[in-house]
Amino acid sequence: MDVAPQSEDVHVDVEPAFRDDESSPEDNRYVFSYTITVHNNSRHSMQLMARHWSISQSSGGVQDVGGKGVVGQQAMIAPGQT
Repeated sequence: MDVAPQSEDVHVDVEPAFRDDESSPEDNRYVFSYTITVHNNSRHSMQLMARHWSISQSSGGVQDVGGKGVVGQQAMIAPGQT
């Protein structure tokens, strides 16, 4: 799954995964995890300073998630790296 906005220099891939071990369908609880990959296709290093995404739920609710960096780090991504 691709997300927008995209550019020639930066490409973001998102891979959702259903977490059966944390879900409980009988309680109407469904848990997903997401792997986000940022591809630096430019000739320059870049730094991931912050993240933000909105998660739409089947109930109609929307949950916003965001913060500085990822897993507490503001990663540097070298040219041609992910």
